[in-house]
Amino acid sequence: MYGMLARKLRGDMIYRNSYFRKEMRQAYTENQISKKRKVGAALFAGLLSFAIHFVLQTLTESVLSDTIPFVMQASYFSTLYTYISVAFLLYVIYFIIYYDDLSFAEIQKNRWYLLVKMGYQPMKMIYLKLIASFFSLFLYYSSGFIFILCLTYFLKYSFIYAYIPTLYIVGLVDLIVFEAMAMAGSLFIRKAANTKYFLVFTAVFIGIIRVATGYYDLVSNRILMQNFFSLFQFHRSTYLPVAFVLVVLCLAICFLRARSIARYYSMPFETYG
Repeated sequence: MYGMLARKLRGDMIYRNSYFRKEMRQAYTENQISKKRKVGAALFAGLLSFAIHFVLQTLTESVLSDTIPFVMQASYFSTLYTYISVAFLLYVIYFIIYYDDLSFAEIQKNRWYLLVKMGYQPMKMIYLKLIASFFSLFLYYSSGFIFILCLTYFLKYSFIYAYIPTLYIVGLVDLIVFEAMAMAGSLFIRKAANTKYFLVFTAVFIGIIRVATGYYDLVSNRILMQNFFSLFQFHRSTYLPVAFVLVVLCLAICFLRARSIARYYSMPFETYG
């Protein structure tokens, strides 16, 4: 009797409740309300970037014109560069707020233990969670990028198409690196209080790599950014190879570490007594 009931429950769980759909819901992209929330976050990032651009236009006579001239000019480059910076910052905040749902923290909280015992394959769950996470990231970033392009169009700036694909990749790569590092790190952090420090450190670490590899100077050069292949001129910057290695390493850690700890039950420290 117990065996028949267990098999029935397992079948219902696997076939009626898709794990991938669960992950897409947690990433706020599966249902109508969630899609609106995700697109709304992207539109907010676009509006905030647009507002910052207008503020910077009022400071053209300040010292900022010499410090960060690439965002002070009236051009598509300035609005897009401002957007990719704002979008990255807001996504870090977003990840901190929804950390438990978006990361592998649920494994640390033993939410996968019963699923594995009921027949779910850890590797498949890891794979689907990563797909959902990166798809959510792509939707957020792309929606905001398109929105800021539309807003900039009404300013009647000189349209230079060459900026668009280059800056799009610049912002997307930074977010992918952050996402991969955040997902891998979540498999080692047990205390919730440490998560925000880790995520902030990850964002700062990416910024340090950008400067150390010469990537910051490369992507802030309006002339070079008109050539998409400038990103792949590694004598100028080795950031992209470093980013690729980091992402691959983090994904490998995700599969190995998550597969291992998903099978074991760990009692929270505060309940040991």
